[in-house]
Amino acid sequence: MKILTSISLAAFLATGSQLTAAACSQSTLDGFYGASGTIANYDTGDLLNLVGRIRFNGSGGVSMPFVRFSTSGQQYASSGKGTYTLNASCTGSATLNFISNGNTFGTAKLQMVVAGTPDAPVIYAIYTGDGDASESGELVFSLIQH
Repeated sequence: MKILTSISLAAFLATGSQLTAAACSQSTLDGFYGASGTIANYDTGDLLNLVGRIRFNGSGGVSMPFVRFSTSGQQYASSGKGTYTLNASCTGSATLNFISNGNTFGTAKLQMVVAGTPDAPVIYAIYTGDGDASESGELVFSLIQH
């Protein structure tokens, strides 16, 4: 079910995009994005909600100056950094490392589809976990500042 949903989402977003296959490169993602999403842990039944301000630097780097998590009534603040790749087909991946008090406490791996226009790209991502098959989720990143 999870694989079918992921494939359907990617196919729908890719066909509805105004970005063409030749339009995407690393530099397509250059600016600050507002992020929101939910990640489910199937072992515990917990949902993790996330909001943040994330910067894609146009050359494969990601910085996260502001990220907030909420789960089971608790809220957590974080920052972080990571890397991304983006193919000419407007699909790609990212690895994000979350940091709190100077320590890395989690890693998120994402599969992404970029839609929208060249001036206002939107990233739709599926959280593929950190190697733990018991977690999955969806995130959306909207450009808020070049």
